[in-house]
Amino acid sequence: MPSLKKNIVYNVLYQILAVIVPFITSPYLARVLGAEQIGVYSFTYSIAFYFMILSMLGISNYGNRTIARVRTSREHLNQEFSNIYAVQLTCSLVMTISYLIYATVFVNSFQIVAYIQVLHVLSYATDVSWFFYGLEEFRITVARNSFVKLLTLISIFTFVKSPNDIYLYTFIMAGGTLLGQLITWPFLLKQVNFVCPSLGKIKKHMKPIIILFFPVLAVSIFSFLDKIMLGMYSSLKETAFYENSDKIISIPKALIQAFGAVMLPRTVHLLSIGDEQKSLEYVDKTMWAVLVITMGCAFGLAGVSATFAPVYWGEEFRASSQIIAGMTPALVFSAFGNVIRTQFLIPRSFDKEYTVSLLYGAVVNILINILLIPKIGAMGAVIGTIVAELVLCCYQTWIARNYLHIREYLINAGILFLIGSVMYMVLILISSILPTSLLTLIIEIIVAAFIYISLLILHIFSSKNRVIIGLRTNFLERTHLFKRK
Repeated sequence: MPSLKKNIVYNVLYQILAVIVPFITSPYLARVLGAEQIGVYSFTYSIAFYFMILSMLGISNYGNRTIARVRTSREHLNQEFSNIYAVQLTCSLVMTISYLIYATVFVNSFQIVAYIQVLHVLSYATDVSWFFYGLEEFRITVARNSFVKLLTLISIFTFVKSPNDIYLYTFIMAGGTLLGQLITWPFLLKQVNFVCPSLGKIKKHMKPIIILFFPVLAVSIFSFLDKIMLGMYSSLKETAFYENSDKIISIPKALIQAFGAVMLPRTVHLLSIGDEQKSLEYVDKTMWAVLVITMGCAFGLAGVSATFAPVYWGEEFRASSQIIAGMTPALVFSAFGNVIRTQFLIPRSFDKEYTVSLLYGAVVNILINILLIPKIGAMGAVIGTIVAELVLCCYQTWIARNYLHIREYLINAGILFLIGSVMYMVLILISSILPTSLLTLIIEIIVAAFIYISLLILHIFSSKNRVIIGLRTNFLERTHLFKRK
């Protein structure tokens, strides 16, 4: 069985790289392209994304789950992959043609940028990451993604020099995505043989694929519909402010999703061999780790946002500071729900309940966006996202209430909330005393890390929580500081 620890390390290392690259390019692009052009890219990409998800339907999660179940049999692996990929390829070709028709007939402004975005849509025809996730072969996808990130980084600094280079920037981003998908194919062909798809089995796959598409669609509403509605009902500048803020909030989100990406196939495999207890132990441990990361990031980002936005992006993007601070509650709700859905609902085929929860959240998000975006712009989208993530988290938690230690999770969250609050109040005090500058930002980050880590260590070594005791004992034994009698 692939090493769980290695897979987590692979994904975390990639997520660190995925954080560093936009962290480096974002202030450069803010100054070189400007808010207007960043808004153009964000708006056109958000529309293209809906054609992209229609290309994949629910294959990312369903394919991952199916491959994890049949990976021990080469014959079944070949057949199931061929059947599922036949659906993906057909949908992708239809959506690529549909997108080109849309860009030709309905787009007047930004048409060239819209045309270039077709490379993003086309890339989904060759996206077989779900196959490698099902096999728990994360090394291949991590190496691929890392290469593309570095190539993108170099290309942006080499070719993007002015607002007129929006076309080059779009090509770099879209072309890099397509190249990244193509790179995995030689590795794919070594692990699977294409066989003639079975029409009967394709029909059997279609229902769960479509059911799992609705969650994908609902999640996309949380991620991209906000930007489309901002572009339509507010302004491209408001879209740019929201886009840049969302990139920063996405940094801790990506780290949380790294846990989910690794734990989903492992949980499916454990359930397939009847080890229910082990799978539930993983949920408890992952939830605690995720809450530690999320609370620290949420309160830390909220505390430094007033200094961070103008220092990082320039005065033009000062408005992003309020958006970053406003979005941090959604980060906590999203992370809590992510553990429940990736390690409980999806592996156990609670597809209907999972879908309903996301649809509730999506409807709430759309309604609030319609009411508030025309009036208060990006902050309306922020409020919609917070309420929608809360609805989603509460519904999914309610579904799992009889199976998981929800009360224990909430107590842990409450303690970490208090620790984060102390850090936040100190950061607010610092920002009110010191001027807005890079030095102030560095001081805030150092102080925040010291306070949060110190209080966290104190909590870990004084806690009587069974999960924390287990993790603490395991750590001490591994470091030879303590030996079990």
